[in-house]
Amino acid sequence: MQSLAVQELDRAATLRWPIEQCFEKCKSNLGIGYYECRSYQGWNRHMLCVMIAHLFTIYMREIFKKEIPSIMPMVVKLMHGIVTYTVTNMKAIVCYHIRRNHCAYLAHRKTTLSKSSL
Repeated sequence: MQSLAVQELDRAATLRWPIEQCFEKCKSNLGIGYYECRSYQGWNRHMLCVMIAHLFTIYMREIFKKEIPSIMPMVVKLMHGIVTYTVTNMKAIVCYHIRRNHCAYLAHRKTTLSKSSL
């Protein structure tokens, strides 16, 4: 019977927590459980796309240092678009959502300013 070094056991035990955190974030924000496939290849592609989206969101949050609102919904749309649409269509979809969010921001700001001036 082989014995493992204490450092190796410690390393293996502490690797579990980051993996569980990754899956938890992917479940709650990126739809890791929303796959509809019957083959291993389809399931594998879905998991790959979710993990790439998770990596992208971590990278964006690191760049912006959490100064922006949550970008998870837009990442989900982008990842869905990568599988479904062409690049030209994705550009139009992203521009539409950016314009819509900006219009909503302006309307909310106008309402807030009008309430504060009363």
